[in-house]
Amino acid sequence: MLRNIKSAFYCVTLSVLCILLTFLCAAMSCHGALLGPFSVWPAGHVTAVRTAGSLACAVLAFVYGTCFLKYGVRRTLIPCAMLCALGCVGIAAAGGLAVYGGAGNLWLFCLSGLVLRCCSLGLLMACFQLIASWFIRCRGRMLGVAAMGVPLFAASAPGIVRLIAGPMDGDYRFLCAGAAVALTVLAAAVRLLVRETPEEAGLYPDGGDRAPLSEAGAPAVPMTAGQVLSQKRAWVLIASYGAFLYAFCGCMGAMGPDAVKWMTAGGLLGVPVSFLFGWLDDRFGAAAASLALGLAEVMAAVALLFMPAGGSGALGAVWCLGAAGMTGGALTLQPAAVAHAYGRRGYPYASPVILAVQLIPAALGAWVTGALADAGRGGLAYGICLAAAVLGLAVSRLLRGVPGADDAGRGRAGT
Repeated sequence: MLRNIKSAFYCVTLSVLCILLTFLCAAMSCHGALLGPFSVWPAGHVTAVRTAGSLACAVLAFVYGTCFLKYGVRRTLIPCAMLCALGCVGIAAAGGLAVYGGAGNLWLFCLSGLVLRCCSLGLLMACFQLIASWFIRCRGRMLGVAAMGVPLFAASAPGIVRLIAGPMDGDYRFLCAGAAVALTVLAAAVRLLVRETPEEAGLYPDGGDRAPLSEAGAPAVPMTAGQVLSQKRAWVLIASYGAFLYAFCGCMGAMGPDAVKWMTAGGLLGVPVSFLFGWLDDRFGAAAASLALGLAEVMAAVALLFMPAGGSGALGAVWCLGAAGMTGGALTLQPAAVAHAYGRRGYPYASPVILAVQLIPAALGAWVTGALADAGRGGLAYGICLAAAVLGLAVSRLLRGVPGADDAGRGRAGT
């Protein structure tokens, strides 16, 4: 991976850019919760926009994947980044700040929020597509590094809220403007510094000196969405990680008492856990790493299910450990599992189709859990999350029967 200066440059550059992009993706996806305390917009409208955007992402995942194949990853990522920048400007321009009496444009706020939710998915998919194209032997670890932006945001979110409430006096418009500038700079950096595959840079995957053994045979055959969905391995991935994403989105939307403390601790722990889960994928395979993710989700769901109204230090700590596993593992292992089943050359065809279906339970997880919790039925909400995590655990065991498409290039005979 770092065998020569050229490969080291692209490895470090791609890692830094992906961490920053995944951090911003997490922030944009959670902008409603982050900015809600400082605006007068009705919570129902914010939730409706989030749910609509999440469901739209199920369609957009397929659209983005098609654009990656037809126009390239960079040519898709850059417009998504610029649209996200416009969305940040729109959030700032919409007003609605409580500190200034709440005057503003609700429709502009909702439209901008929808743009952020939908286009941030394109950035996230592009990051994982680039990692899957550049790495085989150390793919899991590099996905873990790229996904570190998510737990980093989880850890810093309480600090961002304090920043808005304190020095910024409840006016988050400058923060939105800063995010827009950052997205513009990152888009320019991707255009200038990133190549879509190592071959474009005159290199081989992982900085090797020859083509990987797993790609020594016939060239990859393009797959249609129908062909992907007709395969058993696709449905194993859809069922297992669809259930995991339901539990992840449901549990992360409800933290119980002492939320700030446990969110910060869970996010900080999630940073090394993200790399750890990637290492588990590289060392032991997708099935073993998925087992660890499932156990983390079970811990978080159990803690929320039995959390008393006044809070509990012990259960809060259990939730913290589970949250570290979820924030550090879910977005690391979802693309890693797809890459395990389809390999570097099959990933661009299979990943968008599989993710499109998985995003449906992910959207439902956040919406159903929030709706039930608001109705005073938190026990049922977290019980469903626990059942989803257990289902994901059970189905992910079937990954042991899915041969690793790149195992020859990863130096092992199987999962």
